[in-house]
Amino acid sequence: DLCVADELPVLAEEGRRLADERASDLGVADRATDDLPADDAPVAILYTSGTTGPPKAVLVPHRGVKANAWQMSSAHRIRPDSVVLCHLPILNPMHTNATVFRGATQVLCSSDDIAVATRQAARHGVTHFYSQPPRLDRLAKAPELRDLRMPAVRYIAAGSRSLSPEVIATLRERYSAHVFQGYGQTESCYLSHSDSPERAVPGSVGYGLADTQTRITDLTSGAPLPTGQVGQLEIRGPQLMLGYLGRPDLRPFTADGWFRTGDVARLDDRGRVFVLDRIADVGYRDGEIVYPSPIERRLEELDEVAEAGVVVVLEMSGDTRVHAFVVAHPQAEVECLPARLRAALEVRDPSPGTVDVVHVVAELPRLPVNGKVDRKVLRARAGLGELVGSRPGA
Repeated sequence: DLCVADELPVLAEEGRRLADERASDLGVADRATDDLPADDAPVAILYTSGTTGPPKAVLVPHRGVKANAWQMSSAHRIRPDSVVLCHLPILNPMHTNATVFRGATQVLCSSDDIAVATRQAARHGVTHFYSQPPRLDRLAKAPELRDLRMPAVRYIAAGSRSLSPEVIATLRERYSAHVFQGYGQTESCYLSHSDSPERAVPGSVGYGLADTQTRITDLTSGAPLPTGQVGQLEIRGPQLMLGYLGRPDLRPFTADGWFRTGDVARLDDRGRVFVLDRIADVGYRDGEIVYPSPIERRLEELDEVAEAGVVVVLEMSGDTRVHAFVVAHPQAEVECLPARLRAALEVRDPSPGTVDVVHVVAELPRLPVNGKVDRKVLRARAGLGELVGSRPGA
């Protein structure tokens, strides 16, 4: 395990000194992004996670990195005395940038194990704990992890997909911490929205960060939609990329600077964003849209399911079928599990999103950067008719 507080204490102190000097030079501790240098020079090339296709090279401007460091540190209450642990791939610089910007202490965890990260957080007095939803799911649900504590933690945050209300409630009660979520993409220097830590609403990714505008547009026409309607999420703000390197064929921006995220979402009457799915992942059946993510959440609420991944597949017959790949809890009885799960879903929500085929698998394929289920792999497996009736050793 690597820890700045243990191995490089001088660096942490130097970071605080530089942050104090910069705040003094500006005359304020916080500042609006209008005060940042207008610098559109490219500073980095970041690669997308490849959720819907091959990774794309994102050209990031200097202003985007600086703006997002300020935006995130402000929204997430990061201060010079904060101690931040990111249980995330180290190549994701968002949290590190925000921590360095405030002169706070950054704890780096080299293990993929949530138990190791949690013990490390307790050892170093971590106040801000970031992790991926599947890892936080395990922290909340695994019996062997129930006694782990993080006495100093005040904020637990995640992105990429929604945490269930049950997981949020468990983590809040166990750690007496604010549990909240955010949203962003590589194209927005990683963060564009965050819920209020103290007043977070389960299922929501919150509001646009400072100086960030949000709107929902029609999936076909691109026209802006009223509050409450479902469409494509579009954003405009100082943290956005310059474009995709070497891909002049891709035009992700509208003529007036709105970035088309490729995600389906809605806004509530308070301006909170609720992301439903990637446009590329939704399907249509009986004239209605089928969203995989809500089906995944409903499956994971069932006692026998540890994890779920859902894809909508247009089969050679012309029929649209919903395939669910589930990892069973170790205590679950695998025999006849697919039939039981389908029946449970029918009772909960007999809708066009009803699952047609359930595959019980040992593990789900996940993207390495954000931990999302790799639906490209699942669609390929479903198309090949890969039906797995039991997990290995069952």
